[in-house]
Amino acid sequence: VGRNAVAAQPRARWEHLEFVDSRTLRHVEQVLGDGSVVAVTAVWFGDVRLIDNCLL
Repeated sequence: VGRNAVAAQPRARWEHLEFVDSRTLRHVEQVLGDGSVVAVTAVWFGDVRLIDNCLL
């Protein structure tokens, strides 16, 4: 969903999107939905780099 919203913006460019364990910050392959995974992202909008994370 998030990728589609960003991709629809002509000035947006993905830099990074990853799902990591909330304690170790190591990459995970599966999101369990129990709060143990964090989505981390960085997106460029023109000259501005936005970074965010979300507990899943």
